[in-house]
Amino acid sequence: MPASRIAAWTGNPSTLRELALLQTRFFALFFVFYIGATLLLNIAWKGGWTGIAPPKVYVDDDPA
Repeated sequence: MPASRIAAWTGNPSTLRELALLQTRFFALFFVFYIGATLLLNIAWKGGWTGIAPPKVYVDDDPA
């Protein structure tokens, strides 16, 4: 990237403010989603959910 474009990009306070806001908003939403998913998973386990069932293996008794 040319130096003039870097200077124009970093010199714009509104751009930097928007990037800081985006970073803060992303962190907050990620934190809310992560904590919510963890709580839901724990509630499901307390309710008796044992997780994803392992695959069933069927044995074919008839050799062909």
